[in-house]
Parts: sequence; C-alpha cells; structure tokens
Amino acid sequence: ADQIHAMIRDLQTAAGKKVVVSMGGIAASGGYYISAPADEIFAEHNTITGSVGVIMVWLVMKGTLDKIGMEAMVIKSSDAEGWKDVISAFKRPDERQRASLLGLLDTVQKRFVQVVREGRGERLKTRENTYTVTLGEGPETRPVERTETVPLNGQIFMANEALELGLIDAIGYEDDAITRAGKLANLAKPKVVLYEPHKGLLTRLLEGRGPSGVKIGPELLDQLQTPRLLLMWKVD
Repeated sequence: ADQIHAMIRDLQTAAGKKVVVSMGGIAASGGYYISAPADEIFAEHNTITGSVGVIMVWLVMKGTLDKIGMEAMVIKSSDAEGWKDVISAFKRPDERQRASLLGLLDTVQKRFVQVVREGRGERLKTRENTYTVTLGEGPETRPVERTETVPLNGQIFMANEALELGLIDAIGYEDDAITRAGKLANLAKPKVVLYEPHKGLLTRLLEGRGPSGVKIGPELLDQLQTPRLLLMWKVD
C-alpha cells in the first residue's frame, strides 16, 4: 500500500495528473491508504471504508501440540535469544516482546495517519472520543479512560459518515468518478482504459487446474508462512 501510495503521489507531482478514486464494496485500511492522496474520492452508498489502523495476526499452536503429544524444539543463538522468535507459532510473546511489537505497529500507524492527514488536508474532520476499557484480571481489574481521534482510530465507516468526516468527497459510482476525473483534467471526451486486476495468492490457488496451476515452491511457501505487517480490515 505504501508503494502504491508513493506511485500515486509521483503521478500527481512529476506527471501532473489528476487522480480520482472510485471505491467499490470495501476500500478500508490499505485500500484507504492508497486512496488518501487522490484529488477526489468517490464511494458507493454501501462502501465500507476507513479502518485507519495496523494489525498483526498469527496463530499460536502450543495447546494443540500438547494435546497430540508434540513439542517444538527451538534453539537460538545466545545474542538473539530474546528476539529471534518473537513471532512464533509455538509460544505467546512475553510482555517485553509484546511491547516491542506494539511499538512497531504504532510506528506504522503514525505513518498511516500522516498519509491521511496530508492527503485529505482541511477536508478531514476529526473529533476526540473518550471511552473506558477494563484492564487486568480478577481483583486487579481496573477501569482506564482512553482517548481516540476519530476517524484515525481504526474504525470503519459507511459512505454517509465517511463523507461527514471528510474521508471521501462524494457518494457515487465509477461512472461518476470517471466523469469528475475528466472535468478535473479538462478533457471533453476522456478515453477510459481498463486494466486486468492482479490475481492474489488465494485466487490463483482456487483457479489452479492441473499442471498449469500454482506450483509449490520457495516463493509460495514464503508467502504462506512469513509474518507481515498488514494494513487490513478484519472481521472479528
């Protein structure tokens, strides 16, 4: 998303092109990161957008391995003992490791917020929201007040609220966005070119048939098992 964002900025500054985004059903998190620098953003009535946040997800199989009588053997170099397997499928991170991972996520979050603020400028309407969360367990449970900045808090929005918050400029469809792009570029009869969408890993796996399908190799295995920072809207 960050690379595509940079390409769009280059298209605007170096090439002097106008960019108008037409959002489909979902354009949240990484989708919004890409959209933020656009001259104007159109969303459909039922578009889900926003989710200005960063998430890291992986599975921990420790309990599962215990049930089937298996144990993961991990040997780390002495100097890297505390960090080499900070993201592991066989154990939960300790408090020090969680704090480090949270620091990484917060750093990416700051960059995300900067991208949105720079892209939307004065069109962005923010507000502070105070809420209470419960921390601790058992007798150590305590309520804590926290403050978040809407809409830069990871929350998702439908088009009408996104319009009120300045995340988008108009509610409309692809044809409306194309018409607006033509006007911004001073084109009387704009020529529309459609590109084939890039097919992701899951799509290629589902479409694979016989020898011509997806081949299992180092690159595919790396995609499946390597943890990555994601700008992703996730349904819990």
